[in-house]
Amino acid sequence: MALFDKWVRVEVEGRRIECLNTWFNGAAIFVDGVEVARNMGKLALDEAHPFVDAQVDDLHIEMHILSILFTQIEVRVNGRHVAGDQLVKESGE
Repeated sequence: MALFDKWVRVEVEGRRIECLNTWFNGAAIFVDGVEVARNMGKLALDEAHPFVDAQVDDLHIEMHILSILFTQIEVRVNGRHVAGDQLVKESGE
């Protein structure tokens, strides 16, 4: 693991979801150890929209990132927060 890598890991419906943000290799979503999506963008300034998202079977996985001075990551599955920082307001908040 590199010095500036940030991981968020969670298990949902028996699937291991791992989200990785790196300084030089973008951000990626892994499901059960297999990379399913990657974004090579350098800056994430709008946490309301997914920086990386993937559809794996019946799971819609979104990785929201806010990266200005430090990196915050939220993992959402099927529209709900499951791990990491809560960056997206839930409806009704």
